[in-house]
Amino acid sequence: MLGLFSAKSEHPLASTKEAKRIAVEISQLPPEKAMGEASTWFESLTGIDDFAPLLRFERIVEIANASPSKSPMPRFPMRVARRAPSWPARA
Repeated sequence: MLGLFSAKSEHPLASTKEAKRIAVEISQLPPEKAMGEASTWFESLTGIDDFAPLLRFERIVEIANASPSKSPMPRFPMRVARRAPSWPARA
């Protein structure tokens, strides 16, 4: 009965453990295949409505950082999603 109203997504990236496994798999692929695999996972997130924005951002960063270092994808620090800007607003 409680499972009917559960807000947990069925998407594989909803699980932290599964997301880490996918990131490890991507990191072990050749750069060309890694980029294709990462793109596939990015696209799979576009149609999901039950992902919180922060969780979606964290999964995108995790997959982007798993891509081989020679890829054109930039590296993102995971802490960006968890902190408010520390700089003062311009007057």
